[in-house]
Amino acid sequence: MEEKLFFDNGKGQKLCGILENPTAKTNKPAVILVHGYNSHKNKRKYLTFAKEFAKRGIATLRFDFIGCGESAGNLEDLTISEGANDILKAIDILKYGGFSPIGLIGISFGGIASAITASKTNELKSLALICPVSDY
Repeated sequence: MEEKLFFDNGKGQKLCGILENPTAKTNKPAVILVHGYNSHKNKRKYLTFAKEFAKRGIATLRFDFIGCGESAGNLEDLTISEGANDILKAIDILKYGGFSPIGLIGISFGGIASAITASKTNELKSLALICPVSDY
């Protein structure tokens, strides 16, 4: 079951995400899928990840950073620290929605932003980085 949702990034900008919850239960694991720079949540690889996690009963949240896809804001304002802030807000959506444990998969720009995020929270159970950009 997919649900489109919008949430505030804490700076008055709306981020758009898709919560895919295969069993409609909230007291179960979830993974946040984080895209690269100037990309979006609906690329084939993120849909494939979501489908594979759903087969295993694991919910996913994929969202667009500010200035990307369906989210508000300007791409020029997307920095690594801004990306980390957006991910922290996505973690809050899952945490307050009752999902636990929470994992994080970040690709490219989303990888470095995910690494920074992991250093700022104790809410994550797992972290996977795919080709993280280490120097912008």
